[in-house]
Amino acid sequence: MKDTTDANQFSFILMSLIEGAVMQAKVTGSSEVLKITMDYLEKLIKDLEV
Repeated sequence: MKDTTDANQFSFILMSLIEGAVMQAKVTGSSEVLKITMDYLEKLIKDLEV
């Protein structure tokens, strides 16, 4: 993890994105938003690598 990354802040944002995607998937009945969100989060996490 980069020294400039606040782990607490990142974890709150990560969980919020996942929870929001799950809620949208339940409401719309489509898992597409989950795939898009997980792909985006994977990119964010890979960008944190030193």
